Amino acid sequence: MGVQTITTPTGEEMVVMSRAEYDALIAQINEAFEDGADLAAYDAALANAKPEEILPPTVTNAILRGMGRVRAYREWRKLDIAEIAQVTGITEDTLRSIEDGETLLSRDVAARLAEALAVPTGWLAV
Repeated sequence: MGVQTITTPTGEEMVVMSRAEYDALIAQINEAFEDGADLAAYDAALANAKPEEILPPTVTNAILRGMGRVRAYREWRKLDIAEIAQVTGITEDTLRSIEDGETLLSRDVAARLAEALAVPTGWLAV
């Protein structure tokens, strides 16, 4: 950065820089401000969230590593496919197909799975 400092006769320090450097500095400030606003919004949402509305980090990590949501929630709840099938009335083959991403969820199936897994229905949305 080609910044020059000048001291006025009264002792005040002035900084001189190119317009491009100034514009880049302002862009960085604006980005930092937006990041701060995003963080504040996240903190506010987290503070207002009920514990049952917060996805555990272990589940988030499993999903980010590529595990399907339904399987991640099922394993988090320590349930096997047979238990979910019995509670929801969905066949084990269909559940495997859902977990593998081969079958899309209907609203009815999503509602039944959400109830069986004790998660908000919105958590099953892709």
